[in-house]
Amino acid sequence: MEGRKSGGIPVVSYARTSEDFRQRDGHGVRHQLRINERTAREHGCLIVAEYTDNGRSASKEGAARPGFECLVTALSCGYTKDGQAIQGVVCVAYDRLYRRPEDLARFFAALTRRPGRVYVDPQGVRDPCSPEELLRAVRSLEAAMTETRLK
Repeated sequence: MEGRKSGGIPVVSYARTSEDFRQRDGHGVRHQLRINERTAREHGCLIVAEYTDNGRSASKEGAARPGFECLVTALSCGYTKDGQAIQGVVCVAYDRLYRRPEDLARFFAALTRRPGRVYVDPQGVRDPCSPEELLRAVRSLEAAMTETRLK
């Protein structure tokens, strides 16, 4: 990954698609990971690990998302499984991370467990502890839940 070649804020990259019926080759998550690499580079971050959930719903209760579980664990302890320190996460959008209130709560609890953590997406680097960012996350959840109900 290009993001690993230069220094910066160490972050993990997360990508998820809910469906991969056509080709079943992970092209959607690969595309998101490329966006994450570019985003990290543009905002002075260094991707130290990637977590993915290809073809996995985030809106269905009880749906297994092993990549999300690894992400939450890494954020909670501050290190990846192989011992890389992390200070945040880069993702194309909040709705890739969660579409249910309990996942928002788990993600934000893990992300904000230590001070100085960041959330990074194509719009920039943000402080997840700020009231504005928490409000943005809740609004994203509301939009995702509405979209799910309409489907």
